[in-house]
Amino acid sequence: MSKDSFYLYDPESEQIFEIKKLMTVGRSDSNDLPIKDQSISSKHARLTVKGGSVYVMDLDSFNSTYINANECKPEVPYKLNTADVLQFGDKVFYYNSVEANSEYLALPSMTGSFQTEKTGHAIVRDYYDPILEAKKQKKAIGIKYLRQHKEEIEKLHENLAQVQEEIKASKNFKKHLEKKNKELSEFDSYLSSKKYSEEAEVNAIIFSIEEVSERIKSDKEALQEKIDILKNQLAELEDEMAGLDQEKDNNAAMVSALNTDIEIIKARNALILEIEKIKKDAESFNEEKYQKKIEEIKDQIQVKERQYKAAQEKYANSRFGKKGNLFGKKAS
Repeated sequence: MSKDSFYLYDPESEQIFEIKKLMTVGRSDSNDLPIKDQSISSKHARLTVKGGSVYVMDLDSFNSTYINANECKPEVPYKLNTADVLQFGDKVFYYNSVEANSEYLALPSMTGSFQTEKTGHAIVRDYYDPILEAKKQKKAIGIKYLRQHKEEIEKLHENLAQVQEEIKASKNFKKHLEKKNKELSEFDSYLSSKKYSEEAEVNAIIFSIEEVSERIKSDKEALQEKIDILKNQLAELEDEMAGLDQEKDNNAAMVSALNTDIEIIKARNALILEIEKIKKDAESFNEEKYQKKIEEIKDQIQVKERQYKAAQEKYANSRFGKKGNLFGKKAS
């Protein structure tokens, strides 16, 4: 094979397949590179050599094509780089190298790793449970399957956080109720110094005062007539007029103060309604129900985490084998 040629390396069979200028990959025997794997579509992908580089294009396959675990869009050419991990469905190849891209091998979350002595590449492995023999499960588990488990676990964690936030918010009922009761006490303390506690009582006082004001107005008119008629009594009547004016001003001041009291009573009544609503909400809160829901979600998380770890072990077994047959071994 010349230095200008390109190839795919199969880490399972340790075979090398030279890439032609234009070749197709798929399950059908009519392809340039036929792969007998149920995860592969009949016409899965196309490889093209152009300008000293190789491009891969997914042909709208059912299980997609991946480069370093990144899904390729159908009918879009992607340039390959040396050591890229090229995956058709569940079948894995390395491009122009018998060693894989180290970044791709470092799978995330809940998975330990060890390194090959030759290359230092991270290989997936659990810290506590040894990888099973590859022959125990020949069928590979795809990246899509692993991603699905991880997304489900992340969703459960989000649900758990949401329920915990709801409990935290619900526990503020007592604190909020104490604050509102304090405000109500301040209203009651103010009104206890008055001769009234209801809006109707204040309105009755205002009505009585207004009646007096109307009578004063009538008296002023009568007095004014007397002033016009009785000029000689003008000084005395003017003094009486001044007194009535002062009484009117005092009454106006009283009405203004009473109107302020009406606003306070209205605010107090609104506060009472708000406190009743808070009490009702607090009575309907059931912390035991939320705690039960949290335990159910935690159980679901544990189940999914065990399934996810088992899926990773199966995937590692089927793709990487035992430590003695790890990446870095030269193809024959």
